[in-house]
Amino acid sequence: MKTPAEELHQAVFYIHNPMRRPAFLLLDDELHEPLTALLNTAAEYANTCDTPTLPAHVQRALDLARAINTPEN
Repeated sequence: MKTPAEELHQAVFYIHNPMRRPAFLLLDDELHEPLTALLNTAAEYANTCDTPTLPAHVQRALDLARAINTPEN
């Protein structure tokens, strides 16, 4: 099982690598930087968070990352 930080980093990988990106994920070039910055910041926070539950902003970023990482059914 991946850590939350690993899930967030995987989503960043998909955003930066269009050939690996799930077919359903279409992003404007303008969104790449802000979205990856948000996910990377959340990953850094998840790595350093010493509580068992993640803050709401990190959980929302993780939900977004999971949507990106989940293949379309």
